[in-house]
Amino acid sequence: MGPTFRPRPDIARMMLGTPAILALAAAEVGIALSAEAGMPAIHAKGSALTGLAIDLCDQYGLATPTPRDATQRGNHVAVQHADAKAFVKELTAQGVIFDFREPNIIRAGCSPLTTRYVDVFDGLAAVARLAAR
Repeated sequence: MGPTFRPRPDIARMMLGTPAILALAAAEVGIALSAEAGMPAIHAKGSALTGLAIDLCDQYGLATPTPRDATQRGNHVAVQHADAKAFVKELTAQGVIFDFREPNIIRAGCSPLTTRYVDVFDGLAAVARLAAR
């Protein structure tokens, strides 16, 4: 008779298997949240978040190449600035998270399930403060 295998009694048991069990556990939660919210509501909030971001860019005088037509954009808004790379680094140090894209783009991700309207407002206000210096 061969050895008996038992699952580990600690969190390490989630690190074994193909596919990765830990990744599947996280995916299960995300899928459940998406199903509960419903795709129409998720789409509507994503569109509203990016619309707010574009409006704020206009109010703050920030250049954005992001399409204004909601049917032509996803849930990201790009802000163009010559100092984009330095801005993203400085914002990250302040706990304001944006992505940098070459050559001069500050990219705001507006994930409908995790991004609040106040996050969009606060984030773009922080970019505007840096741009005004």
